[in-house]
Amino acid sequence: QLIEPVPARAGDYFTQAQIERGRAYRRPQTYIGLAALATQIALLAYLVRRPPARLRRAGARWWHGALAGAAIAAAQSAVVLPFTIVNRIRAIDVGLNTRSWPGWAWDWVLSVSINAALLGLLAVALLWLMRRLARWWWVPGSAVIIAVATGWVLLSPVVLDPLFNRFEPLRSEPL
Repeated sequence: QLIEPVPARAGDYFTQAQIERGRAYRRPQTYIGLAALATQIALLAYLVRRPPARLRRAGARWWHGALAGAAIAAAQSAVVLPFTIVNRIRAIDVGLNTRSWPGWAWDWVLSVSINAALLGLLAVALLWLMRRLARWWWVPGSAVIIAVATGWVLLSPVVLDPLFNRFEPLRSEPL
């Protein structure tokens, strides 16, 4: 049996000024996010069109593929860093973020390092499939991507979140 939702309006919990402040904060976020996405797509298009010599040689040894995958992941993070900083400044301005800049920078470096390592490993797996199954590598490659994404979603709260957050049990009456 489904529980009927209780009707609620934002005005029941927030003042009109707070609601307007939230809208004013939200509107530019979409454009900042789209600009960051366009920047990442432009980088990937550039790398496909004019791959650096080091990336073209990435298949010579297995670790070349790992380094290439890690470098692409790190570059993707680096090109959106200005947008990330703008988002952080905006969040600080409205009180959504209270982390210090050095703490934030450490979290950013840790996040980029984890992404680079994981995408480097993924690149090795995909390159191995490309060598073994030349024309049809993408079929098992798709399954690998789905498995990695599923594992990421399931393990992230348990493995990665504790690296960036402190958790403690709620100290209140039972819900």
